Amino acid sequence: MIRAHDTAVAAREAQLQAFRRLSPSERVAIACQMSDESWRVTADGFRHRHPDMPDAEVDRAVRQLLVRSR
Repeated sequence: MIRAHDTAVAAREAQLQAFRRLSPSERVAIACQMSDESWRVTADGFRHRHPDMPDAEVDRAVRQLLVRSR
């Protein structure tokens, strides 16, 4: 398991306990929200650095970046 270095051990354990109480569908919903948010933040970064970039090109750039980072 990857441990976040900016989170206190007690806080991380509380977070894990909260996640363990969730149903599988709730966990999937959170994962989807996190994925959508990472896409949006990454796209916003591209748009900030390249304000004239067309949306289709932003989507392509985000897809390349996120797939490459797997």
